[in-house]
Amino acid sequence: MSQFTRRSRLSFKRIAIEQTTFLGGKMGNADKAASDGGQDGGQDGGQGFLPEGRSGLAAIGALPFSGVLRIDPGAVKMGWQDEFSDRAWSPFHRAHLLLGEFCRAPWTEIKIEQRPVHLLKPDDIASEIDHLLKLRNQVRPGRLAEIALQATNPLAYWDRLLGTSSPEKYHTRVLLEGAMLIGRVVSMHFKAIHRAPRPSHLFPGLLPSVDMPGHPSFPSAHAMQMGLIREILVRAVGFDKDHPFHGPVLALAERISINREVAGVHFLTDTTAGWALADQCFALLRDGRRFREFVDLAQIEWNGVRRLEASLSLTNAGPPDSFATIVADTVVAAMNAAKLKPPG
Repeated sequence: MSQFTRRSRLSFKRIAIEQTTFLGGKMGNADKAASDGGQDGGQDGGQGFLPEGRSGLAAIGALPFSGVLRIDPGAVKMGWQDEFSDRAWSPFHRAHLLLGEFCRAPWTEIKIEQRPVHLLKPDDIASEIDHLLKLRNQVRPGRLAEIALQATNPLAYWDRLLGTSSPEKYHTRVLLEGAMLIGRVVSMHFKAIHRAPRPSHLFPGLLPSVDMPGHPSFPSAHAMQMGLIREILVRAVGFDKDHPFHGPVLALAERISINREVAGVHFLTDTTAGWALADQCFALLRDGRRFREFVDLAQIEWNGVRRLEASLSLTNAGPPDSFATIVADTVVAAMNAAKLKPPG
């Protein structure tokens, strides 16, 4: 083996060893750092140590680094920034300012008119359970994937609808994050008061499709959060009945709320109580100075959106047919083409 070949192999070996370090640590530590960053990103609204909550070295192109940057001491200059800019905040963390402002309002004095299901008459309890059984049998099979994601990350659907993962909708995203935080705090307060059992506690045969939440059932936190998002967008940001996003916003807020019933973890009464709670909380939230500032900035983000004057006739805008309907239509079409008559 030539001295050149031996030296090349040693050089490549040294490079390979350096590739296994990440900011001065071994690869095992790098994986742990990436994992911690992903976890923090998920818990902190996708604003962790890695961009957009992505975890793992692959998310940032496996940026290896060993040792220190060798800079001429005479070239070192101190950087200076007068203050932390508003846009440098993550939307999730900045939304806590809305939570703090809201908590100064007398929200604990809110009264919920509905009664939890376990306090209703037996016939009414049976009606609620029968409603959930119908959803389990007829609706749940086609919604399992979205139900699983919405259980932990309902804002992902709002991001897809409104584009709020983009910096262009930064203040809209802050408002959505604020609604999620307020909804969580307020709903837990009332859950602790009413201590309502989950549907499967009363009827185990519902067999929920997601993990049982670790808190009482009434009112539904998802329904309150979605109701508050709906109120903020429609009554504050300006998504009124003439706005192109009005219908989709109402539909998505309702779907995510009702999907908790479809999953078998909430009664219909839990959902309606959450919506009613959202209405009352919005009445307290809307007068806050900071809330109004965020609303004004969010309205600017939607200035370019307008309704088309033309009336569009779309044949595929409705809900998709069920698999059974598609199969039946295909069979009927084939029989018609073959000039066959259905049996019977």
